[in-house]
Amino acid sequence: YTLFMSHNIIGVIQRIRIVQHSDAITIKGSNQEFVFSPITDKKLNGGNIFTDFAEKGDSVIKKANSDTLILIKSGKRYYYMFQKY
Repeated sequence: YTLFMSHNIIGVIQRIRIVQHSDAITIKGSNQEFVFSPITDKKLNGGNIFTDFAEKGDSVIKKANSDTLILIKSGKRYYYMFQKY
């Protein structure tokens, strides 16, 4: 979680999976895996569960120390806040 929070994450999803009851993404061109627990919310992300909805090739943006990750899918933005632990 600390690694995820402290990084700027901008790029295309290369891999997405579930790790230790959390979601994990790897960005194209990087070997670093970022683990986080996104919150599903009807207003922010259409109630779409991140690992079921996000796919390889979708884009993500998260600024360092931001509490929100933006998923860009088919030109539309979906916002995921995440649990802090």
